[in-house]
Amino acid sequence: MRFSSVCIPLLLAFQCTTGVRAAPMSVGDTCGTDRAARNLHGALLLVPTATPLTAGKVVFSLHELFFPALGLGVTERLSVRAGASVVPGSGAGVVFLSPGFTAFRAEHIDIACGVWILSGAGGGGRGFGYANLTVTGARGSLTLGAGFGLNGGAEPRGSLWMGGASLQVTGETHIIAEVFLPPALDPAVVTLGSRITSGNLSVEFAVVIPWSGHGSGVVPLPWTSFSVGL
Repeated sequence: MRFSSVCIPLLLAFQCTTGVRAAPMSVGDTCGTDRAARNLHGALLLVPTATPLTAGKVVFSLHELFFPALGLGVTERLSVRAGASVVPGSGAGVVFLSPGFTAFRAEHIDIACGVWILSGAGGGGRGFGYANLTVTGARGSLTLGAGFGLNGGAEPRGSLWMGGASLQVTGETHIIAEVFLPPALDPAVVTLGSRITSGNLSVEFAVVIPWSGHGSGVVPLPWTSFSVGL
């Protein structure tokens, strides 16, 4: 299975399942600025966190210049997102829709679940469910989660395990590392990068590394993303 045909659209959908949340942090919030940064964006690089959008919040994101996405916080726990790839001169593309629900919220822990639906230009569709957990400390966070196919006759099948961590290095900059472990999808994916935030804006620079267990060559892919909360 080619990495570009399935993994990249899936990872873009994962990344877009959470978005900017610009809720101000209270003085007594012991989760610190890392949670504030997560609330601004709601995801690591590609791994979604369990943090929802603020009710009434609208988010616009642009990933790799050709994948715009829009998110809406319906309630403090329910968010809906949608996006599409826009490649000039290409008939190929992907459209996604993803509602997500944060079932549990505490000072340091969020737990969420949801579904996302991918549809290609040729009309083929894929459905996925996911669940994730985010634990936040004063200067960092850890997210663990899993996704699974809902339409057993379509690829990818089986489970998709994911994890990621962020560490605040300055007031506005975080370094982030992630891994996707898909048993039914080769290769696995590792990402390394950074995020810089300022107010309702964030920008990301990273490298996406498809890691194959069959000894094939590793070709790192550059990743850029911009998000703004409206």
